This record gives sequence, structure tokens and C-alpha cells, in this order.
Amino acid sequence: MNSSEQKNYEQRAPTPTEVEETIMILKGILSVTEIKLSENADIKEGYEEALRLISGTSTSYDIISPDLVSDKAKAIAVMAVDYLNGECRREVLTGTYFVRK
Repeated sequence: MNSSEQKNYEQRAPTPTEVEETIMILKGILSVTEIKLSENADIKEGYEEALRLISGTSTSYDIISPDLVSDKAKAIAVMAVDYLNGECRREVLTGTYFVRK
């Protein structure tokens, strides 16, 4: 990314209200899709870690659990930290980017 592209991209950390909404979305994902996620334990593990990270509002990658087994779980956890730093949209983290409201 060159300097002119960087000027066009503005990072904005989520507000406390947006964080609370995201927590509710993650809890919903984990509760509604538990049967489906049981087949994808790595994704479930990633969302559980994302929920933990966002609930604690940590903006450091150092707080991500070193016990995460799969690359998918680690990627979701990194996106959670990126979300808190304003570098990832909630829709991307939660997989709701293409869901109509």
C-alpha cells in the first residue's frame, strides 16, 4: 500500500455500543449454530476465542491464547483483535457480510 492509498483508508475502532452488538452476534452464532459448528471444531474454537477477546476489549495479539490448535481458529482470533483496532469490519469477523437486514 502506498502513501496515497493509506490516506484514503481511515481506521476507526468500534464504539462500546458496537462492541456490545458484536458480542451479541458472536453469542448468537455460537448458540444457534452449535450443531453445525460441532463438525467444525476449529471454527467454533476461533469464535469462542474471539468472544473472549472482544469481551475483554484487548487490542494486543499477545493476549490470543497460545493453545489454539488450528489455523482457522487463530485467524478468527486475529480478526477479533483487528476488529477492536479498527482494522477489520464486524461483518467480516462474524461472517455476516452478505446477510441482508
